[in-house]
Amino acid sequence: SRLSAGELKRRLDAGDEMVLVDLRHRREVEDAGSTLPGALQISPEELDRRHVEIARGRDVVLFCS
Repeated sequence: SRLSAGELKRRLDAGDEMVLVDLRHRREVEDAGSTLPGALQISPEELDRRHVEIARGRDVVLFCS
């Protein structure tokens, strides 16, 4: 399901335990200069290899540009 930016902010402000995964390419993150606080930065090409870093048992929010 989809989550609006406003709903994500509300849930983060409420302290909901979520895993945030920034799927932008590393260069995009560097160009932007930031990502959401606490987000894992995993490019789409790395996802197959690095998926074990994503904590289980929580809602997972994947985002990109």
